[in-house]
Amino acid sequence: MGLEKRAHTNLPITVPLRVLLIEDSQDEAQVIVDELRRGGYEVVSERVDSAAGLETALRQAQWDLISCGSVLPGLGARAALELIGVHGGGAPVIVVSGEMGEESAVSLTKLGAHSFINKHKREGIVPAVERELREAESRRAHERADAALRASQANLQAILNNTLQSFVLMDTSGCIKAFNQIASVRSELFLLGVPLVENRSIFEFVPPAYDADFRRGFASALAGEVVVGERKIRDAGGADHWFEFNYIPVRGVDDEISGICLSVLDISEYKHTEEALCETQERLRSYIDQATDLIFTLDPTGKVTSVNRAVCQATGYAPEELIGRLVVELVVAESAALMQGLWKRIVNGDTADSAEVEIEGKNGRRLWVEIRGRTIVSGRRVETFHIARDITQRKRTEADNARLSAAVEQAAESIMITDPAGKIVYVNPACERMTGYSRAELYGQPPSLLTDGTDPDAQRRLAAALASGGLWRGVETQRAKNGSLYEVEIVISPVSDSSGRLINYVGLARHTT
Repeated sequence: MGLEKRAHTNLPITVPLRVLLIEDSQDEAQVIVDELRRGGYEVVSERVDSAAGLETALRQAQWDLISCGSVLPGLGARAALELIGVHGGGAPVIVVSGEMGEESAVSLTKLGAHSFINKHKREGIVPAVERELREAESRRAHERADAALRASQANLQAILNNTLQSFVLMDTSGCIKAFNQIASVRSELFLLGVPLVENRSIFEFVPPAYDADFRRGFASALAGEVVVGERKIRDAGGADHWFEFNYIPVRGVDDEISGICLSVLDISEYKHTEEALCETQERLRSYIDQATDLIFTLDPTGKVTSVNRAVCQATGYAPEELIGRLVVELVVAESAALMQGLWKRIVNGDTADSAEVEIEGKNGRRLWVEIRGRTIVSGRRVETFHIARDITQRKRTEADNARLSAAVEQAAESIMITDPAGKIVYVNPACERMTGYSRAELYGQPPSLLTDGTDPDAQRRLAAALASGGLWRGVETQRAKNGSLYEVEIVISPVSDSSGRLINYVGLARHTT
């Protein structure tokens, strides 16, 4: 099948979105597009179902989002992700599939998948897309910041590598023995306005304003000390220039000091660049301090070296109370080993790893965070940089869902959930016992599978009652898988999402006797 392009603009949309759909089914692709449109996106999509089509689409256009089906004839998710890794341009990748095992999900994540969506749960598409688009923008922002910092450092390095340096060699009395051309030029520009002359005393060329400092540096070098200093000198035109002065003892074959080498480096551009870099770093520090995520750094022993404002707000500690403490002291005992393991993996260079740990603040308040990190090397200084996101609400929701799931699974009443189209999407064990059907046999079937057929209008009356938006209660004779009949009392109620849209029907049934 070739490439297919569609622009969807018949609904009032506010957010443009270019989506590449890797699907062998046009209907499946359209489901995703329709969900995105309902979520407020102006979708321009292209569907591909072959490796050649995928490579062409990736080369010819930039995509905001890539949706990948897990199983395509001739193009599996793994092969698709490998192509996307080469040509994808950093667009977030969402894998849309049926049920997927943990091992498969981990494998695809390592190949570049950012999120996974169950194709039978359409309501999860838009939230997942919104999350991944935010994460992609966050990654791009971090990449831009990193690139800007690297560019600034590269510029500084280029300046230092290409700056001309002056050299003057003197004997122990200060008599000039040798110098390079730039040294003489700078003598004319910045000292007394005359070029240097060999076998003349260096002190003849030093202005009175700098004489005392120069003599101190010269004397310290004669005593065997390497003296490094900086000075601002104003040229004849009134412009200020910064120079780094180095007084270096020169030793002969007998290790006795036989002279002094004066090297002078124009660091004016470096000073200006340093000021700009400091301003950039201050802005970056400001951005970090205003971030809502918890950001902190650790030294090679696992002690805190810096924190942003969000860390202090979350824990209740002041910066000085956190800096110098071991990070494992800030997590609850149950999470200490997990935090220690994550930190060690990051120190060893594993930047793709993360961990969910529970931390305890100064006032005893606990919160769950997801922590990621990477190693940062600055000269001989090695630190680990960490970003932690508050996932307390998510963990609570997961716990609530787990409790609800356990309650439903263990309920004595038969519970059945259908989608708005009337197809069964869930049954609990009590329903399996009552009907004699397994979940696999019931999923995707209409509830009418269980009717005994004696009342042809029963389903029509039921549909009419539910269409009014209320619940339906009644008694019905059903037929089990083995053909036996049984009478049940049934209560069916509609379920809507926060926007009022119908998403499911839930039915509870119990034997009347």
